[in-house]
Amino acid sequence: MPSYTYPVNGVLAEVTREVTATITDLNNKGEWFLVKSRIHTDGEVFSRLERRWRVIVGNKADRFALHLVAGGTDKGVWIHYFPTDLIAAEYAPGCHRLSSWA
Repeated sequence: MPSYTYPVNGVLAEVTREVTATITDLNNKGEWFLVKSRIHTDGEVFSRLERRWRVIVGNKADRFALHLVAGGTDKGVWIHYFPTDLIAAEYAPGCHRLSSWA
């Protein structure tokens, strides 16, 4: 996994402490990350991260969202980082369960 600046690097490190998973940066922009585990289902990964989300993101809770997308082409567990206030205003931080992105 590439190295990111604060706070992304800290959050991704915490995620990998919580679950055995690979993290893929969508489009290599450092904003959308797909979390995949060979050991746990997406639902299990999401639940484990959701339980500890406030600890994982620390004082940057307003800059991150955790999504469980149950279906569709983008199915999986996603972490979204909001690098600017403009993006943060467009998306809701916190943990969200979605049937699909549609």
